[in-house]
Amino acid sequence: MASITTWMRLEPHSRAADMEAGLEMRIHDPLWLLARQWQFGEFHGEDTGSPVWAEYSRDEMPITFFLPGSIESFTPDDVQEYSHETPLEYLVEREQTSAQMVMASNRRLAVEAGQHFLRLLEATLVGKYRRKLLNDFGLKPLTGAERNNLDKESLAFLDLMAGRVIDGARLLDVIQGASTTNPAISLGFDPIDDAPIANSAIADWKDWCMKMAGPVDPPQSRASWNPARMEYSCALATPIESNFDQIVLAAAEYPGGHLDWYSFDEAVGKNIIKTATKQSQTIKDATLPTALSFRGLPASRLWEFEDAKVRFGSITAAPTDLARMLLVEFLIQYGNDFFVIPIESDTGSLVRINGLKVINTFGDDADNISPFMKDDWRMFALSTDSAAKSNASAPALFLPPVISQDFTSPPIEDLHLLRDEIANIAWAVERFVESKCGKPLDRHEEYQARQARLDGDRNPPGQQSTLVYRLDTWDKSHPDFWIPLLPISPAEEESPMQLECHDPQNHSKGLLLSEHAPGTSLYLYDEEVPRTGAQVTRTQQYSRWYDGGMFVWIGREKRLGRGEGSSGLRNDIVETVDNVQ
Repeated sequence: MASITTWMRLEPHSRAADMEAGLEMRIHDPLWLLARQWQFGEFHGEDTGSPVWAEYSRDEMPITFFLPGSIESFTPDDVQEYSHETPLEYLVEREQTSAQMVMASNRRLAVEAGQHFLRLLEATLVGKYRRKLLNDFGLKPLTGAERNNLDKESLAFLDLMAGRVIDGARLLDVIQGASTTNPAISLGFDPIDDAPIANSAIADWKDWCMKMAGPVDPPQSRASWNPARMEYSCALATPIESNFDQIVLAAAEYPGGHLDWYSFDEAVGKNIIKTATKQSQTIKDATLPTALSFRGLPASRLWEFEDAKVRFGSITAAPTDLARMLLVEFLIQYGNDFFVIPIESDTGSLVRINGLKVINTFGDDADNISPFMKDDWRMFALSTDSAAKSNASAPALFLPPVISQDFTSPPIEDLHLLRDEIANIAWAVERFVESKCGKPLDRHEEYQARQARLDGDRNPPGQQSTLVYRLDTWDKSHPDFWIPLLPISPAEEESPMQLECHDPQNHSKGLLLSEHAPGTSLYLYDEEVPRTGAQVTRTQQYSRWYDGGMFVWIGREKRLGRGEGSSGLRNDIVETVDNVQ
């Protein structure tokens, strides 16, 4: 017969309203209490002294190198020297899309760039060259194919601006592609009288484009975003010392959002060899240990009133909540047995304690105290590869240079990856993208509006209909913002299965599904689209660093999805089609 385990909690409760007997704290036989302490061996205790002084030695290893992307394959040119003046999220998450590509997709920003270029020019040059610049670099009218693919708001904006403003994207293409070292001449300015003044405005305008749109020149370093995984990956490293190897911390699967120490694992056996300007240092210090304190800690003095805001007796625990019950018992009975030794270290470094010496109230000292965390129980320790755990370095605490709080905008792009078990296919669904006028575009509403226009152009009802057999409803059943992810056979047997983003007609209007070389397809690993689905968003983020500096970037985040979905795709059907006269 299986045993039934039950738990019971005993709490003292006074039934008398009079507190006089409790406040007197009567002790009838103090000698009897001393005898009981002697019987239980409390007089032989060796841990009764409280620590009054602590001396410690630590190694402080600054993070010196930053590697965007995977650590499995990189070149020395990909390694960057890290500066603590920049938060780590900004380096990892920021998009490095060139200003030309940003202006080509966001036409409102291209219009603002053209207007700002005229503001930077002197009034005399504006009056002299405005008409010429507008004729050579003006915003072109939309073609018929472009009008069919635009939403109503973007269409109205571009029709209003066409021929009236300068296109900043065209202007930047000419400046960057000029063969001469004088970009003002390539724009048509007079090389003798007006080019020197125009070049000063062009330099200021390129700085503005870099701040508002992105790098003017193509980015030289690779990006941290991995489109095949829809995740970030990066690595950090400390300088190489004579007594130990370089410590490399890798974040192989960072989904975005909040970057912290637990996002990194120690990459055992990996090195990023490069000359470092900073070196690790050994610091020795001494301080006074202080007792551990937290809200609701039982008072150490007899006549001290405790905080009534925290009542551990009201904590509820089910029969299976053993961890909660053990935590409450530990806090109440053993919370006053722990002490805190404060250590001040720089952010962005690895801290390793080499030695600790504690002196108690009786003058006894304990030297070479070893850390109590072992392989079977650890806290705040970096994980390592289980196969190479024996070669890992000594435990160290990582203080990442990350942002504690930032301000995030609503998503400017929202992509859902889901599975359709009825059709036996996976889909990439674009819910929101950035329109040509720079605003969030609901692709479902756009599709419904376009279908309404198409239904109005069809033949009126009452005409004859014909039954038509269709092998599938691929072209009619699913909206164009549902991009199919088709499985492909791996090149090698041990290679993981991949999904090809099948979009031959370029229905995708977002950036997440367009980051691949022209003429090629985007491939996703099959395990990145689980049954629960995945949601990938792009948001604008703003934060301030400890020195007051402001950082603005567009970051991405991957979360769990909302489950499976259905596109309505069917096979082997017969449907009614109106005859066209």
